[in-house]
Amino acid sequence: MKLQVNETAVKVALVAFNFVFSILSVALIALGVVYVDDLVLPKKYIGLDFFELPTLLIVLGSLSFVASLAGCYCARTDSQRLTKFFIIFLSVLLALQLTISLISFLNMGNATSSKIGAIMRNQLQSEDEVEKESFHNIESHYACCGIDSPNDYVDADFETGKCCSNKVGVCTTEHIQNSTSLSQKPGCAITVANVIRRIALEIGCYSTNYLLINVY
Repeated sequence: MKLQVNETAVKVALVAFNFVFSILSVALIALGVVYVDDLVLPKKYIGLDFFELPTLLIVLGSLSFVASLAGCYCARTDSQRLTKFFIIFLSVLLALQLTISLISFLNMGNATSSKIGAIMRNQLQSEDEVEKESFHNIESHYACCGIDSPNDYVDADFETGKCCSNKVGVCTTEHIQNSTSLSQKPGCAITVANVIRRIALEIGCYSTNYLLINVY
């Protein structure tokens, strides 16, 4: 009788754990969707592996949700075959979580303002107006100006007919100094680098914490 009570307690605990597991899985899917949207504009400045991270987060959340349902079913049955399959499935999820964490933390060091600035300079020097407009969209969205500062429009060897995302005939030092909104804006290279590092840190921390919860 005592053994039956213990088995019942274990089953209830497993169901409760898998219920929490399912809630965390839905949260991961939601985070992945948010980060997909956040990386639409700066995707040109990041590696493909990092750009795919939000997608991996959605996949991880979806698989984890399936695993939580399978765990609840296994808790209600005594099938050793299903239990073994569930353990293997969880091991795959743990490997995926570890991969996401590693990619996130490694990309924090790769998101340097110098690398991003070089790509931005190529955009502004390009003859393709779409490339230039893409950079101006970055300026508008992140409230930044120029590559390193607004003075880039005066000092650099490119002509866009704009000061930041503002249309003017010629961008001069006087125009920037006389405009408080322009002179106080940060450069876009460091701004985008900080955004990418923030997203990488957040994804890495979420994935690592999720990994630790599963392990314990």
